[in-house]
Amino acid sequence: MKKILFTVLVLLMSILSAKAQEKEDKENLLVKIQEGAKPLIYVDGKIFDFPLELIDQSKIASIMVVEKQEA
Repeated sequence: MKKILFTVLVLLMSILSAKAQEKEDKENLLVKIQEGAKPLIYVDGKIFDFPLELIDQSKIASIMVVEKQEA
């Protein structure tokens, strides 16, 4: 019985640890653009003609990168 309880406890702790790391990674998201690149940036479906630095990066919910043939 002790072995089962210990195993369940270890599994629970590892799941909680993984979830905490996922949350931490999302909070520390930093968007950088390669120097010299001039990407088209859309915000809420409209072209964003200003420097990316003006966007509060903590408010970004998702990012989609489309390159070459896909674009």
